[in-house]
Amino acid sequence: MSDFNQNINASETYAPTPELSAKAHVKSMEEYQRMYKASIEDAESFWGEMAKQFHWQTPFEKVGPEFNFDRSKGPVSVKWFQGGKTNLSYNCLDRNVQEGNGDKPAMYHEGNDVDDVHASFTYSQLLVKVCQLANALKEEGVKKGDRVSVYLPMVAELPSAMLACARLGAVHSVVFGGFSAESLAGRIIDAQSSVVITADGVMRGAKPVQLKAITDKACELTSQGGFEVRRVVCVARLKGTARGDQAKHSWAEGRDVWYSDFVGKQAETCECEWMDSEDPLFMLYTSGSTGKPKGVLHTTGGYMLSSFATMKYTFDYHPEDVYFCTADCGWITGHSYVTYGPMLNAATQVLFEGVPTYPEVDRFWKVCEKYKVSIFYTAPTAIRSLMKSGDEPVTRNDLSSLRLLGSVGEPINPEAWKWYHRVVGGGRCAIADTYWQTETGSHLITPLVGAMTCKPGSASLPFFGVEPAILDENGKEQEGECSGRLVLKRPMPSMMRTVYGDHQRFEETYFSQFNGYYFTGDGCKRDKDGYYWLTGRMDDVINVSGHRIGTAEVESALVAHSKVAEAAVVGFPHDIKGEGIWCYITLNEGVAYDDALKAELKKQVREVIGAFAQPDEIHWAPGLPKTRSGKIMRRVLRKLALPDFETQDLGDTSTLADPSVVEVLKSYHPRKKSDGGYKVLTETAQRYESEKVQGEVEIADVKDMLNAKRTEEERETRRRDRLESELIELRQTMEARERTLRQVKAEIKQQEEVKATTESQLNVQRQIIENKKQEEANWQRQIGELKRQKQDGSDAKKKLTEENNELDKELKAKFEEIRTSTAERDKTKKSLDLLKRRKALDDEERHEMNLAKAVLKTEAENLIREIEMLKKQAETDSKTIADILRDRESLNRALIRCDDRTKDQSKKVKTHDDEAQQLEEEVKQVKLDVQDAIKQAYDLDKTREKYGLECSLANSKYMAALEASSLTRLVYFQACIVPGAQESRQ
Repeated sequence: MSDFNQNINASETYAPTPELSAKAHVKSMEEYQRMYKASIEDAESFWGEMAKQFHWQTPFEKVGPEFNFDRSKGPVSVKWFQGGKTNLSYNCLDRNVQEGNGDKPAMYHEGNDVDDVHASFTYSQLLVKVCQLANALKEEGVKKGDRVSVYLPMVAELPSAMLACARLGAVHSVVFGGFSAESLAGRIIDAQSSVVITADGVMRGAKPVQLKAITDKACELTSQGGFEVRRVVCVARLKGTARGDQAKHSWAEGRDVWYSDFVGKQAETCECEWMDSEDPLFMLYTSGSTGKPKGVLHTTGGYMLSSFATMKYTFDYHPEDVYFCTADCGWITGHSYVTYGPMLNAATQVLFEGVPTYPEVDRFWKVCEKYKVSIFYTAPTAIRSLMKSGDEPVTRNDLSSLRLLGSVGEPINPEAWKWYHRVVGGGRCAIADTYWQTETGSHLITPLVGAMTCKPGSASLPFFGVEPAILDENGKEQEGECSGRLVLKRPMPSMMRTVYGDHQRFEETYFSQFNGYYFTGDGCKRDKDGYYWLTGRMDDVINVSGHRIGTAEVESALVAHSKVAEAAVVGFPHDIKGEGIWCYITLNEGVAYDDALKAELKKQVREVIGAFAQPDEIHWAPGLPKTRSGKIMRRVLRKLALPDFETQDLGDTSTLADPSVVEVLKSYHPRKKSDGGYKVLTETAQRYESEKVQGEVEIADVKDMLNAKRTEEERETRRRDRLESELIELRQTMEARERTLRQVKAEIKQQEEVKATTESQLNVQRQIIENKKQEEANWQRQIGELKRQKQDGSDAKKKLTEENNELDKELKAKFEEIRTSTAERDKTKKSLDLLKRRKALDDEERHEMNLAKAVLKTEAENLIREIEMLKKQAETDSKTIADILRDRESLNRALIRCDDRTKDQSKKVKTHDDEAQQLEEEVKQVKLDVQDAIKQAYDLDKTREKYGLECSLANSKYMAALEASSLTRLVYFQACIVPGAQESRQ
């Protein structure tokens, strides 16, 4: 790799200032390396601790990642934070309000025109706005899993719509406002979005963009495609303003509704739908090499963590910062670094609707000065465009508030990097040149500006949790200084999970090139310091001003023109856009190659795709460089599109079917300088026509060769017939499997009927439980009555004590009479004898009563021992029920796999029913025993009442009632076990 650095200056560096490092979240390379190592080797702790900053309605059980990048081991899959349930709208808004940031500005909206009403919204106001829209969407029938298409300009309603969808669990599909009706319709149909949110129009600079009219046409196209849009919600962006007459659109009654009417007087609060970590959050369409845009699907938990972390660490965000990202929410940058990342960090940001050169070329810098922006994030295309206007438009504005500058969308060339640093940043601002993709959802390679020394043109080092590698063309991993294909060895949390509705395309696009790796599609160099330098796309996608455009998509738009026979599209270096679009066009036979047609073809692409995809050059191509197999040799086309095409080495062209076509293309080159102008082109075309005649002669020879192949074709026909017979057998096998499947479904239906029967039985058991509860309430009332009787007994005892005291007084008086009167002594003696006999009788009866009490106590103890045995039996049954509940999940899977295990389980359930029935019988017997005990206590009461022992009677009844109450609670517990046992059969 001795010539590795010949095109880059890897030694030119810019170290962070001491002031920046002192305040930064990551202050040194040592701290970065320690955190990076933890993010790779201990992801469970690194990401798990970070995730605790957010609200999880259900905590996650495992951080992850659990993933498979090797297609030979099964489907590609990625999982993070399994088992956790959360909601991004809640964490972006409710959490911030609850933490005291409700009055903090969430966004300043800067309109297109300088004299627009530039509104601002606090986090509390934005929460109300989002909840009202969410309630309106819910009333419209939007629910978890539904898709909602959003086709809005950069107004506050755009991030509000995204957060409202997230609040309901609906999947939002934001479409960039520059796309045509055809592109919008295709995305609506693919997503099956029955609700579309748009605006009546918007001014982009001095030109109106008719968003509602484009939406109307898109709805017509979706209807023709068999899909009806049910509701179009229209934001009045131009209506009621000085630009109101610029909006030109129709109105479909019953379908269209103004945003203000749609939201109306909806409630200002809305409950969140708690989403599983791997539930879809949004889908964003990006161009693919097949021509059909693919819906990149991102999920909830992992995306939340990555967008939060990259916003915090890449931009070194602090609460006092004012952040300004110029991206539109129609692209991934607007998702991660306008809507979600900033709000997860409770940031204050600027939402910009206009363009950088309107009304003057310093509009960006005026906005920075107005809002005292400290962090500015834009695309290299905008930087290069503003460079051409010189330094003065920048320096005439006060940009002293800036402390960090960011770059996104494509690699920034060193010249633009240094101008950005020197002029915009005043030589003091750090620059974060970020590399990432729609598919990854957040930064992959980026400098942490407080810790790293930056190199102009390099994306620096990988972010936390990102493990890149560089492979050669054979898929071998390279070490040290090298160049090749950039891949990822593991997923970061925010990585896409699939292509919506087409997981096979997801695997083929990103995992088929190198097994076990995610292929970014980008070329990359790594220098001796380990810094990464992105060199551009290695597939058929062109990066135009940060917009990824598939060459096949542009080719399809061109071929749709009635005069075009064939088209081939490649990218070429562009001073402003980074890459431009170069189109080679072959017209139909007899159609003249007229320059007037070029404008018509450019217009065709604008209408089909959008203005951002308009070709920069149309190159007439009477023939294209094709191999003998018919494949276009695109490397030749790419080299012919370079400024020095005449001196470019085209490499080996011996495999071309007609090598002379290269000279024809050079003669038609748009940049070719010739005194004869198109005279040379005409002569070359005539020569090409003569060669075409010679080619027809050669075609005749080919026909002879075709005859020789007919025999081979016949053999192929026989082979095809054999394959068809095998296909018939295969179909029969599939039919047999379908019959088996129907049988399984019937059995499942039968099981569902059994489930319904079980449910009815459970309802009966629940009624029994209610009856038991009612009985317990009756017992409680009886206990209260007994307590009152006890109190009455206490009063009676007190009365008896008083009577005994009176009797003692009478006896004393009699003894006094005995002392004073001998005549009365005999009579008194007789009375005393009578009292002694009565006392003897009382002692005898008291002894009998004690014997009865001892018998009752023995019976009560026996009854208590029986109760303890029942409790132990209940505990055993509870453990059995717990085991059954743990087996429930296995039983559910077993129901689907096999009928035999279902029958075995049914037998087990029947056994548990029998045990439960037996347990109920035992409980009934215990209840009878309790009733007998109460009856015996009642009989004993009668005996005690005979001798005036009302207090003892009340105490006995009270104790018996307490024992009865305990038994009643045991009956209630057993009654709860019975439905639990029956529920286990589900």
